Amino acid sequence: MSRRSSGKAAEDAAARYLRGCGYKILERNFSTPLGEIDIVALEGEVVCFVEVRSHASADFGSALEALTRDKQRRVTRAALTYMKARRLEEVEVRFDFAAVEVPAEGAAQVKLIRNAFWPEEVRRGG
Repeated sequence: MSRRSSGKAAEDAAARYLRGCGYKILERNFSTPLGEIDIVALEGEVVCFVEVRSHASADFGSALEALTRDKQRRVTRAALTYMKARRLEEVEVRFDFAAVEVPAEGAAQVKLIRNAFWPEEVRRGG
């Protein structure tokens, strides 16, 4: 499986998982010149910016380690652009992380970390 197709499979699995947890998917692959957000979702009244990473083994740490400070900054910039474009400056937001194991056979496994990081540039809402 190519990197692009495994990334899409991971995002599809994460979106299904989030829906199963009660999230409403608002948008996928929101892209700006400053960065991209894999999934924008709503959990209750909270807008969640979800970074998705896939990995080949059950080693959760390796996927979470991919969420570097630089990646957090790019996601934050994209989130600020999204919030401004959608006029969401006064809503509560959260940054989540979904680590997805996509095995060659069988169903994908998703581990979700709510509040995976918190950027200083974004207010927590209202």
